[in-house]
This record gives sequence, C-alpha cells and structure tokens, in this order.
Amino acid sequence: MSSFSSSSPSSSSAEPKQANRLLRDQSSVSGCRGWLTAYDAGGFEPQIPRDGQSGAVPGPPECREEAVSADGTLQLQLEKPPQEWAKVEWRARLEAGYQQRILTAERDKAAPPSKGVFSGRADFQQETLSLRIRPVSMADSGVYRADFEDTSGLVTALCFRVSVWEPVGQPRLEARILHWEQGWCNLSLVCTVPGAGNVSYNWSCSGDPLGALEHRPWLRLQVPGDADPTVCCCNASNPASWSTASTDVAAACRAAASGLWDKCFWGEFLPLQLRNEV
Repeated sequence: MSSFSSSSPSSSSAEPKQANRLLRDQSSVSGCRGWLTAYDAGGFEPQIPRDGQSGAVPGPPECREEAVSADGTLQLQLEKPPQEWAKVEWRARLEAGYQQRILTAERDKAAPPSKGVFSGRADFQQETLSLRIRPVSMADSGVYRADFEDTSGLVTALCFRVSVWEPVGQPRLEARILHWEQGWCNLSLVCTVPGAGNVSYNWSCSGDPLGALEHRPWLRLQVPGDADPTVCCCNASNPASWSTASTDVAAACRAAASGLWDKCFWGEFLPLQLRNEV
C-alpha cells in the first residue's frame, strides 16, 4: 500500500516545501482514473394556470444543470415526463441576450422543423419527450424551457441551464528531475493543456489519489531509487469532458541517473495516454 505526505502551500502559485514521498513498499501499477464534476439533478414541475383559471401562479421552475462539449450532442431528458399532455413548446434564453422559440410539438403528431439559430439542429423525440440538439456550439449556452400543456390548459414547466464547454485537449506531462538526495529522486511533474481555459486538475500515482491538496497543474514527489514501476497520472477536466496523461516516475528517475537528463526533463516518458468525454 502506497502512502503520501504533503503540506499545504502558503499560496496557490507557490510550490510546497515538502514533497509527496513515494515509499519503498510501493509495488502496484494501475491505469488512470477519470474525475468528473457532478451536478444536482433536482428540479420541480409547477402547474401554471392559463388565463381565466383560478389558483396562485407559482414561481419559475428550478433549472437543472446540463454541461456539454462544443460540437457534441445536447440531450435535454426529462426525469419525470408528464403523463397527460397535448402540446409542448421548447424555447431558449441564450446568453447572447435574446430568446428563441425552438419548436412546438403536438402529441402523436410529427414535430415541425426547428427554426432560427436551431434550424436543422434541434429535434423533439416523442418517445422520451426530450429535446436533442446537435452539433452544439458555444453560442448555445443559456436557459432552456419546456412547457407541456394538457387538455385542460394546465402547463407543466421544466427548465435546464445549459453550459457549453470547449473539449479538454490532450495534456502534456513533463517529468523534471530536481536532484538526488540520500537515495531519493526528487522530481516535479508539470501538466499543461494547450489552450485550456477553466480546467481542474487531479493526480494519482499507481491508482492512489493524492488528496485534496493536489488540485493544481504540478506535483512534487520523492521516489526511492530502487522503486518498482510507479505510474503517476494527471487528469485535466471541466464539467463536460476530461483527458489524461501519465508517466512512470521510477523510470524517469532511473533514466536521469543513467545520464538521460534531457529526455526526462522534456517529458518523453509517456507510456500511457487516455482520453474520454461525457
């Protein structure tokens, strides 16, 4: 079982004085894991009286968060589809500052084509009562609303707050050997993502996460000179996608000890690279 020790840095931009130490009993090697941001799937469905009907009008529906990658597919799926409905209208209030009616569909009838900025990209699926938009662009971020009207005129309103993110690119992972001290290899791992905006980082070594302190694009380690293969993984993610890169830090230290300093410094030891999106 591997164990790590770390100290919290005084600021987010400065490296900590004490490195994470990979102890000599470390022997297992495993692949990388993915970390994704989870959102609350809550929401409610208020009944909105039409004109001429009695009853207090409730507040606007609570919106459910939906994150999607640009050029991907947005599927606005209802958790509790209304059982009795006659007509539904889907519309959006986009972050650009204007509202757009997407389409209006009637029960057991083919939905007309979408219009405006969603023309040719949005379609209503009668089986699941969901709206699908593809491909999605960055301009599609905003609040989407579906109003399901039943035969009596009552409306069930549902809301989705959609955020569109650029897909996370393949990280570049560099192993930088700092120095050797009493049989321990001191090194720093630096993880960079080309063109990254709002990206979060997580680290694990041989499958063991390094804890809450390691949410930054670099990691400082101490590895024993006789360590077994030890794979360290950087996971870069945003709410819609993630991508990883990994390297064997024990191999990097042995290469540096053999005189291959430049290759180790420029991060050529990348035996495993994975990518996935949601």
